[in-house]
Amino acid sequence: MFVMRFATVPMYLGFVVLGVAIVLGQTVFPAWFVVLTPLVTSFLGLAWMRVPQPARCVLFGGWSNLVFTIMFAAMVLALRLP
Repeated sequence: MFVMRFATVPMYLGFVVLGVAIVLGQTVFPAWFVVLTPLVTSFLGLAWMRVPQPARCVLFGGWSNLVFTIMFAAMVLALRLP
């Protein structure tokens, strides 16, 4: 239990720092981009608990991977588009 908290607390702290930096304009990303960061999208995983099985198992189990895929894909697209 301690090891899990040892890893997740800094991770969520990093999500908050990234979100605040985006909103305050400290990054090259527009302010609306905060919606695509793990700060917001990780909480959408709670909505998947209402989806019936077997889709819930796939969505909820792989959601943490999809969160980062969404964020990094959006970052690549935002930096490539003028």
